[in-house]
Amino acid sequence: MELFVADEVKEGLITLSPDESHHIARVLRMQVGDSIALTDGKGTLGEGTIALVSNKKVDVEIFSTTIQPKNEPTIHLYVSPTRTTERTEWMIEKATELGCTTICLLICHRTARKNINLDRYEKIATAAAKQSHNCYFPEIKLITNTEEAFQSALGVKFIATCFGEDRLPPSAWPITSGEYSLFIGPEGDFTAEETEAAITYGCIPVSLGNLRLRTETAAIAGISHLRLKSF
Repeated sequence: MELFVADEVKEGLITLSPDESHHIARVLRMQVGDSIALTDGKGTLGEGTIALVSNKKVDVEIFSTTIQPKNEPTIHLYVSPTRTTERTEWMIEKATELGCTTICLLICHRTARKNINLDRYEKIATAAAKQSHNCYFPEIKLITNTEEAFQSALGVKFIATCFGEDRLPPSAWPITSGEYSLFIGPEGDFTAEETEAAITYGCIPVSLGNLRLRTETAAIAGISHLRLKSF
């Protein structure tokens, strides 16, 4: 069943937004009676059928609603925006598909691009969630103070870095919790001062292997490792 978004998902007749209506009617050319699923991005899944398709709107009759299990573990990604917009967009798409709860775009000392379009990134995350049938949309934030981020991050905190003798290899990450915060730095890595601050606030320095990864690759590798090792 195709998954679409509505502000509120409940039993009964629901009129979809102009964008969702256009996608259903003009792009997918779905018809009255077709099965459809709706989510509010907060865990609710509604199942029903299309009741009306017109040039201006689509109505859906929802017959049942359920609360979907939350994505486990809870992962908060703190990551520097990449130099090119395309790579950041790809990273947000994949992090959403992997079930991140929060994606925090972290402005570090060496961050090359600081002009952030949160509205566009939220649309990319919504599209990725729909494609992967993820009923929990990530919260996307912009954070400009790294020290505050290190201090306020939730769960077990990891900072992935290319430097330092005390970094834990992937096989030694302490993955025993239900909630993690993962910090991924910019091209050129975190500065020594940023890494020291992270450790002061309880972040565990970790390695993602012996190859130097691009920011977006490191983010997806770290998220995947946390998710797969938690099962």
